[in-house]
Amino acid sequence: MRKLFLQKGQLTDRFFLSSEQTHHLVTVYRHNWKDPIQITDSKGASGFYLIKGLIDGRAQVELQVLEPIDSTGGQEHRLELVLVQSYLKADKFEWILQKACELDVAAIYGVATKNCVAVYKDKKLAAKEARWQRILVEASQQCGREKLPHLETTFSFTDAL
Repeated sequence: MRKLFLQKGQLTDRFFLSSEQTHHLVTVYRHNWKDPIQITDSKGASGFYLIKGLIDGRAQVELQVLEPIDSTGGQEHRLELVLVQSYLKADKFEWILQKACELDVAAIYGVATKNCVAVYKDKKLAAKEARWQRILVEASQQCGREKLPHLETTFSFTDAL
């Protein structure tokens, strides 16, 4: 079963997926419209939806079953893992983010260290952080996580510890 995360907003009975999510679901995954999709919002509510149609490149989905918010966190563990990782050159940091999602890490702190080769200024770091957030969403959807891991890039190494 496919799983999607809504970055903004809450689940309702009917709504439209973003064009990016629709493309990924319909074109990349070749999702069968008869099969339900599990969608989780930013507050942790989750529901099973069916695609009812495509309008202007966006899929309209309709609620089939809404799961109650579980105060224990559903399948999430009570123990929270936190990763403090220095920036790496090339795409190695992105690979670390993917594997951290698969290992159920709750929070990831990207930090610049003294001997770090990859150094990001404010503008470049903001662009990188947006890309890293997309990677976390995609990796979380792929491995079926209940919650997205938290990514923080504004702390120094000592503050993160």
